[in-house]
Amino acid sequence: MNKTLTIIVPVYNGERFIGDCLASLVNQATNDVDIVVVNDGSTDGTDQIIQAEFRRSLDRGDLTYLSVPNGGVSAARNLGLERASGEYVAFVDADDIVAPDYVTTVLDATAESPDIIEFGYGSIDEYGTMLKDRCFVHTRFGRHARGEVLDTVFAACLWYPFLRVFRRDLFRKVRFPAGVRFCEDVIALSAAYKLADTILTLPDVLYHYRVNPTGATLNVKPDYATNLIDYYRRIADDRSFANKALKIGLGYTIRGCIAKTIDPLGRMPPDIEADIRTLALTPRLFYHVRGRLLAYAICGPILYFVKRLVR
Repeated sequence: MNKTLTIIVPVYNGERFIGDCLASLVNQATNDVDIVVVNDGSTDGTDQIIQAEFRRSLDRGDLTYLSVPNGGVSAARNLGLERASGEYVAFVDADDIVAPDYVTTVLDATAESPDIIEFGYGSIDEYGTMLKDRCFVHTRFGRHARGEVLDTVFAACLWYPFLRVFRRDLFRKVRFPAGVRFCEDVIALSAAYKLADTILTLPDVLYHYRVNPTGATLNVKPDYATNLIDYYRRIADDRSFANKALKIGLGYTIRGCIAKTIDPLGRMPPDIEADIRTLALTPRLFYHVRGRLLAYAICGPILYFVKRLVR
């Protein structure tokens, strides 16, 4: 039976937090919602926890559980999309939890038929203690045509999938890039935004992001940089403001990945370095893109050299 909302939860070796994550979802289960969990080849106790602690939800059909060989988060999300029945799809990370009013607020928002629903998040530490920060993609709350907020969204450079709910039709032409395990969300979601017509931004904090010391953002691998460099080159000829802002964000991320895995000074390929310096001369980017992104994108080698000296 088709649902209004499908929530997709990819998990890999998530035994520490998957119980809290799924409990926050199944406690809000309704007839309009299904939850698809994709176990991406976990080798710890993830499978046992899901099978034992959520047996009633599995038996009732509130929870669909798929266990597959490890293929990475992109492949896991794509499999979830293939099994989704909801008109809308949401993505929840296995170490996070959602707010108690997550489902009701999202379902109410779908009544306005937007293509994308945005909302805010707050952070929790690894023990579940709420931290004080709150963050939104942007604060232009309300319903907008894509062209009214696209530049703002791309300049914000906050591409976490969990900050949005998407009309599933957007993913008929978009998939998360297979084999890419870092910033795969940037690649997929920027494409989805370009296909959307209407975006609804809520003033509600509906998601609790766990600051996890074992997460991908804190454990950088060399292929993170190479995958992003390949993507940067694929979009290099798009000179729209939104894409320029996207490339500034990519430049910042690429430089950081290179500095941690390939070159301690964060020196990028010459073609990308030259493009970033050209982008920095676009006046609107100085106003709209966060200053630290521009600083690292333009002056990365100098800044990383100073950081090494300080250490």
